[in-house]
Amino acid sequence: MRRYLTGGAVRDQLLGRAAADRDWLLTGTNAAALESAGYRPVGKGFTAFLHPHSNEEYALPRGPAEVRGELETVTADLARRDLTVNSMALSESGELIDPFGGVQDLNDRVLRHTSSYFSDDAVRVLRVARLSAKLDFTIAAETLELCQQLCEQGQLHALPSERIAQELLRALCGPNPARFLDSLKQLGIAKHLLPELNNFFLNQGDGLLRRPEQLACALRAAATQGLNEIQRYALFAQGAGATAVDASMHKRLGVPNAHMRLAQSLCVTHAVLRRGRSSPAEEFYTALHRAGVFSTDSSLAALLECIAACDISSQANSENWADSADWAHAAARAAVAVTSAKVVNKYAHSNLPAPSGQALGDALRAERTAAIAALA
Repeated sequence: MRRYLTGGAVRDQLLGRAAADRDWLLTGTNAAALESAGYRPVGKGFTAFLHPHSNEEYALPRGPAEVRGELETVTADLARRDLTVNSMALSESGELIDPFGGVQDLNDRVLRHTSSYFSDDAVRVLRVARLSAKLDFTIAAETLELCQQLCEQGQLHALPSERIAQELLRALCGPNPARFLDSLKQLGIAKHLLPELNNFFLNQGDGLLRRPEQLACALRAAATQGLNEIQRYALFAQGAGATAVDASMHKRLGVPNAHMRLAQSLCVTHAVLRRGRSSPAEEFYTALHRAGVFSTDSSLAALLECIAACDISSQANSENWADSADWAHAAARAAVAVTSAKVVNKYAHSNLPAPSGQALGDALRAERTAAIAALA
């Protein structure tokens, strides 16, 4: 049995970058032998296994089943990978196998599909967009044309939504979101998978983010400030025209519910939260309620950080925003301090019956709103 380091790990090693994980190709063995040695099979339709100790992924060669030589076996597998820069293998002795010009494309900083097998998996179109941003590489003309064709044919719509979400969210957490947005437009992904974002590119928006360059800047600010994946998706969704009531885009992209909830909350609360003490107390109470402040799952801090990233993108006055953010936290603390028990206790020394049910809910809302108004 021989093993070869493959894919992005080889690419990153040649670029002098740290690889997030390593994938291996095994020859001279079979699935039964690997399972008997403790390797755990994963996936469907592609024979891959997790190492019993390291959990690194090991795969058997893809390609025709007839007997071939060692080099032909490895080359046939590499031909079925997505891009030339990912279609290289490194033997345990340090020999680089590069049958498709991956090193040259690395030097030229270009992404080029390896072969016609690229079309076997449309998620590769999204991967091209992600890697173009991650590596700051251009896209070869023939690969650009092929990706556009796959989009035109509706291939992206046939993908499981969780695979779309995986590539999208990884890209949003990358170092060059502006390049990623450009690639979404250039490859045809926005037009065919994200019509909301495509309309934003064409017509601009009227919400939290009004222009494509503001969206790119907000995502850059999110990266600089260390905002998490959920927050970055919420910002992306504002540029894509997401609304509080329409969840179709989130479901189409297959993002987790937590991502969808924050995106919807940001959509309906940003204007009130941004105005801070200038907002009517009743509206601010509603925004705090929508942000989950009165539950155990408050997203207020996450929302305020998203708005801060947007204000950087619009070159808003950071001092004014800092005051609004501080006031929002103070208002939240004041409102949360008003509990049902405190409302009921106010009636303890009176002849009036303490409210209950809906009446208690209304009284609690009124007291919390008053607490917010007292800070304005």
